Amino acid sequence: MIDYYIDTNIFLNVIYKEKAFYEKSKIFLKKIHNGECQAITSSITLLEIALDMAESDYIELIDKAIASIEDIQNLEIISLDKTMVKQAAVFLDKCA
Repeated sequence: MIDYYIDTNIFLNVIYKEKAFYEKSKIFLKKIHNGECQAITSSITLLEIALDMAESDYIELIDKAIASIEDIQNLEIISLDKTMVKQAAVFLDKCA
């Protein structure tokens, strides 16, 4: 059973060591890695991370950051197909 969806900001908090969020985000990701919970993220999240890091001039660290995320145990990285994207768009439209 999946407990959480992890969005881009959680990973970026750890990558950039954001003062206000780094420790909690790091602990959260460790809990997932240690099997205390299960989580998913999307392949789009990895793309967003790479784009953000490139824009922030951390191009040389992108591969390492993505590999670190891919190595997190109990984290499934899912691809989004057309149906999932449409469902997400409908959900976002309802939230707006």
